[in-house]
Amino acid sequence: MKQQITITKSWYDALLEEIKSLQGAGDGYGANQAIAQLVRHVESLDVYFKEEE
Repeated sequence: MKQQITITKSWYDALLEEIKSLQGAGDGYGANQAIAQLVRHVESLDVYFKEEE
């Protein structure tokens, strides 16, 4: 069973951008592959967006 989370869209977008910014900063191909896998995982989560506060 997947865990469901509720966050704001801007927080989600900022999280993905932060993760993607790590690509190229690591130790080469293996790190970039792991980051790409993490991005795909985050994008596959059941995320429910709430209104911005």
